[in-house]
Amino acid sequence: MSVRDSHHKAMAFAEHALLARIQGHREDAIEFSKKALEHELVAIRKLDERGERAEPTWSVLHRSAGWLAFNSNQVHLSGKLARKALAGNPHPEIADELRELLVQIYRSLEKDLIYVRWQNAGFESEEEDPILDAMEEVWCELSEEEQQLLYAEGTQSLIRNANENLPHSCCTDGNIWKVYSSTPVRPLREVA
Repeated sequence: MSVRDSHHKAMAFAEHALLARIQGHREDAIEFSKKALEHELVAIRKLDERGERAEPTWSVLHRSAGWLAFNSNQVHLSGKLARKALAGNPHPEIADELRELLVQIYRSLEKDLIYVRWQNAGFESEEEDPILDAMEEVWCELSEEEQQLLYAEGTQSLIRNANENLPHSCCTDGNIWKVYSSTPVRPLREVA
């Protein structure tokens, strides 16, 4: 199978993922994104084996694979792919899209960090070290303008409007909130 064939298969699965997401089938969307990612990584490996790093093909495949990894909840792989593409010489528009991916990755890691700290009643833990390391790697790849934007926006809370359509739900009754269904519910006063 050629690089082009692998990429086309990846895009076909990516279309299925998009349709599943639009239809509200989150788990199916993640699975289709994983399948698409597998094919995109095959295309990248083929280029690596040949020693080809021609632009824009190199950065386009990495951008695509990065977003597919992000959409299949493989945030660390997503960041690795984006940074690998940015280390080359991507077209400015593609570089902007890769940095936008890094901003989204940073936000996702930030939420992971908040969640880990919440699980540990606000105390530091070993679980947060790899998250902080990944956040630092992503931060260093962002432009000064993007860093300022993230800084100005501040940390985003996991406590959200109950009307938002998110994978977790917030409850105000009884001063409790649930972050993920597998997380034991703790009174808010223990966390605050």
